[in-house]
Amino acid sequence: DYGYEDTHDDVPVSEGAAERLEEGSGPAVGGTGQCGCIHCRARLTGDWCGYRSCLQQKGIAYRGRVTQFFFGVGGGVNPPVLPQFAALGIGGGDTFEYTGNSRHDFLVSLDKFGGLPHSKFVVTMENLWGRWGNVSFETGQVSPAVFNAAMPVDPPASGTLYCTNFMLIQPLSEQFIVTVGKTRTIGVADNNKFAGGDGSDQFVNQTFVANPLMVPQIPLSTFLVGAIMPQEWGHVSLSVMDPQERGREFMEFGTLFETGAIVFGQVQVDTEFFDKPGEQHVGGFYKNEDQLDLSFTPLPPTYPEPPGPPGSVTRPETYANFYGFDQYLATYGSPDARGNPEGWGLFGRASIADGATGNPNFAAWHVSAGIGGSSPLKCRRGKGDRFGIGYAYIATSTEYGFIPQALFGPRDQQNIEAYYRYQLTPAIEVTPDIQWVHGMLGGL
Repeated sequence: DYGYEDTHDDVPVSEGAAERLEEGSGPAVGGTGQCGCIHCRARLTGDWCGYRSCLQQKGIAYRGRVTQFFFGVGGGVNPPVLPQFAALGIGGGDTFEYTGNSRHDFLVSLDKFGGLPHSKFVVTMENLWGRWGNVSFETGQVSPAVFNAAMPVDPPASGTLYCTNFMLIQPLSEQFIVTVGKTRTIGVADNNKFAGGDGSDQFVNQTFVANPLMVPQIPLSTFLVGAIMPQEWGHVSLSVMDPQERGREFMEFGTLFETGAIVFGQVQVDTEFFDKPGEQHVGGFYKNEDQLDLSFTPLPPTYPEPPGPPGSVTRPETYANFYGFDQYLATYGSPDARGNPEGWGLFGRASIADGATGNPNFAAWHVSAGIGGSSPLKCRRGKGDRFGIGYAYIATSTEYGFIPQALFGPRDQQNIEAYYRYQLTPAIEVTPDIQWVHGMLGGL
């Protein structure tokens, strides 16, 4: 799972078809379906006259995605806003914004180039244009309401492509898989089938996309060494990562781990309650990087949260534990390419940070739950539609100092989000989404 849902089951062409294409003696037919029209093909740009399938046959696969966010907010931050927020373009009051996001994944099967069996090399490029964050920071909540409009972190939203994955995945056995390199961390842990992805394919509010106590502490893209150990009953995973955000640089090996490290672990157990598939997982992380002490800093943490400036009062570490689950309540249709059946069910998450104080993490604990999955409408089954509705509660840190309390009025945050993803064609999705946000920065 590279951070977002991609269920298209691309079937590479045969060796003979690839040879015919190279010789110019005829087209190669591959991919999902034989019809090449835009209404039927699984990829918007098609099979490139067979060259896409030919490349995949030779071990190079490309998949791309463009998401355009049109969102409006009613209420939110009261005008006039403070200068540090105005610098981000936040004007306050009712507003409507547009943001575009694109991702480009290149998956190389190294064993076809003389590498070890089943080894993969993954490169991901992504960018933003329009309004960075969309209306996220107009809502008064710390976690972005339109998460994938704030990732990668690029306030100018210049459209510059950044490399967020540059990693090697090497199975050493069926029970031990190693990952090393620059990694996009969304989806590494505390993910589930009904509230996951990266904010473009299911829920868009970061509170439901990923654990809100983890995301401000875990960089989007950084150097990571990890191992996952699949078992018959689930899996165990362990990762060590650099706490510095590396999305806007390529590889700076000389500064790796110079500010600290993050250790991440998770145990997942597959279940069969009600004779339906599901999973439950527990885990946590420990981060030993200096960060602002919320009882002294005059400002709330920015996004993503940086270490404190020289001379500030800091805390040397932060940690959090989490629990999550998803459970199918109804299944229909055959499993997809990843083995997930079509159907819908329940999901939930809970976490606690820094001994329930939330310092230096901005939040002390959180819970979220909801229902989602494939469309329950019989007329839309098998067409790729998805839906979801969820509620989340995030308890603010109990150790904010007098100044941030007076200026920003930190309070507990609540979110409700509902969406329906309509599969217009196999390659085009349209998703109406509505949210109610009770922001954490009550003073704004």
